[in-house]
Amino acid sequence: MRVLVVDIGGSNVKLKGPRVDRLKFRSGKWLTPEKLLQEIKLITDGWRYDAVSIGFPGVVKRNRILQEPPNLAPGWLRFDFEKAFHKPVKIVNDAAMQALGSAPKSGITLFLGLGTGLGVSIVHDGHVIATELGEAHVHSVSKAALKRDGKKVWISNVQLMVEDFDRLIHPDRIIIGGGSVTRLVPFRKIFPNPNIIAGHNDHAFQGGVMLWKKVTHR
Repeated sequence: MRVLVVDIGGSNVKLKGPRVDRLKFRSGKWLTPEKLLQEIKLITDGWRYDAVSIGFPGVVKRNRILQEPPNLAPGWLRFDFEKAFHKPVKIVNDAAMQALGSAPKSGITLFLGLGTGLGVSIVHDGHVIATELGEAHVHSVSKAALKRDGKKVWISNVQLMVEDFDRLIHPDRIIIGGGSVTRLVPFRKIFPNPNIIAGHNDHAFQGGVMLWKKVTHR
């Protein structure tokens, strides 16, 4: 199956199709679902794909958006993506999509996505569950917090956040991804524990393809 993967973030929307390198355009408070589709159709003119996977920066359950996203324009709750794309569509939380593409097939993986906000997902033996646990730390580790507090304080807050989740969940491994993971340099000096791993945004595209395989997502 040829899958178009759309990763919607608070700052950028990233796209990848079959045999097409990653492309992106700016996101933000102006972005409605209608404008998203306009931009995607312009960029993907001539692309061939059979299905669409969407990573959405908000609460999603059983392929339905449940809340308006805080960092985008409103209008997402009742938007019919399958009608707009004329293709089958699967929608999951954006952190869950990257978590699915990042985690090994066995064990418990905690994924922490550092970006405009904080996405938290858990992958257990290939089954991914999106959560809203990031709300507990988002104000100290978000992109706005980095700008407000400076890099040194922000890194310290990220370390405390990771320690907190590790203590509460006891995962086999922690993967830190999202757009701001590149700020955690040198990563191994900040996180000497080998079970804490730096993720890569391209894993979101792998997760988007995996959604169309036999995998559970909630």
